[in-house]
Amino acid sequence: MILGLIPVIGFSQESNLGNWFMYLGNKKLNSNWNIHNEVQYRNYNVVGNMEQLLLRTGIGFNLSPNNNNILLGYGFIRSENYVSTDQKVGNNEHRIFQQFITRQSFNRVSLQHRYRFEQRFLENDFKLRFRYFISVNVALSKPKIEKNTFYLSAYNEVFIQSKENLYDRNRVYAGLGYAINKDFRIELGYMNQLFNKGSRDQINIIAIITVIGLATFMMSCNSPSETPVKIAEVETKEEIKGLVQEVLTKEQQDALTPDAVITSFKDGNERFLNNDLTARDHSAQVRNSTLSQFPKAIVLSV
Repeated sequence: MILGLIPVIGFSQESNLGNWFMYLGNKKLNSNWNIHNEVQYRNYNVVGNMEQLLLRTGIGFNLSPNNNNILLGYGFIRSENYVSTDQKVGNNEHRIFQQFITRQSFNRVSLQHRYRFEQRFLENDFKLRFRYFISVNVALSKPKIEKNTFYLSAYNEVFIQSKENLYDRNRVYAGLGYAINKDFRIELGYMNQLFNKGSRDQINIIAIITVIGLATFMMSCNSPSETPVKIAEVETKEEIKGLVQEVLTKEQQDALTPDAVITSFKDGNERFLNNDLTARDHSAQVRNSTLSQFPKAIVLSV
């Protein structure tokens, strides 16, 4: 469900007005599996003169709790490129891709690495392409990015292809962001795309809105950071099947050690700092712990 639309604009090197509309969604099926979906609609002007339509989806699996995600996906891309000042040629592309995303946090700094390998089926050609994306967010006014926090945002992505020139393009971005609350952030930044022949400079205004159903809606004239945003879902009978319902048993409690409990607390705090929350069916957990409860630890404070 999209809760709101915010118009943004970008300017190319020739001061042509352009726009990229982007929708990114990440549906968490359970603690390990997720579904990614994405729509990008890029225009040469504000709207109505399409440059590219990109539809992408995939299924992912976490190799470790809420991190180190591998994903197999498919994309359809419709591109309309100008061959003269008033003539465009359209091309369709089908794309299969595999990717790996990993994240780390160090105090105020959050890093994300994405490795993507693409098999590109064009109308009259087949190409392979490798992409490496690294992004960093640095909280400025608070120890972490939360409500009313200024932060720095930057990323770089390089594209390497298998045919002709190995170098395809590079995108570099730097901007200043402000988190209005946990569900709404805005950024103002600069992006440069360096191609084999020429480059493009863009001023970017980005709105990142977390909406119901684990989706992020972004409107921008640049490629997004694609940091998955996880929020609580509206519970329906169908959705509850993917939520965590288990509670700690006596056997599991007996097997715990103090060091293991402290480690799990630290890991949970790290996931909280990364906004990487576990979707739980609290009603089911209450029912499952009615007769007996076996807590992992009791925390006392003075």
